[in-house]
Amino acid sequence: MGTPKMNFFPAELLLLGGEYAVRAAGVDHVLSGGKQKILRQRNEAPRKVILGIRPEHVRITAADARGSIQARVDVSEMMGSEIYLHVVVDELDVIIRVPTEDMKNNSFKPGKNNTVHFIIPEPLIHLFDTDTEKNLLA
Repeated sequence: MGTPKMNFFPAELLLLGGEYAVRAAGVDHVLSGGKQKILRQRNEAPRKVILGIRPEHVRITAADARGSIQARVDVSEMMGSEIYLHVVVDELDVIIRVPTEDMKNNSFKPGKNNTVHFIIPEPLIHLFDTDTEKNLLA
């Protein structure tokens, strides 16, 4: 659902110091209180999961930002008031919707050596079961 479609990352649901976290693309995201509560009620065990994030929720950031993920720019599509930035992370295709007002200090040109950094905001993370694809947080 939605255009462009949600991004999906292979991930791991972890228990770190008694708190649920999810690790995707080499970054650990400690989950917020509401998500903690749902996972505790369901007595979820650490395991492989799928992390979902909508393209409009991914945020371009500085390389040194906490939780930053590096990606190679593959395609940049101007869509009027925003750019659909197609990037590659560990051979995984990811789409980021970037408002054109964020373009002042950025140039997103495809190329072997052109990279961007982004973060996945924890409050907007979705988690899915790898077998059933059921939303673990709904």
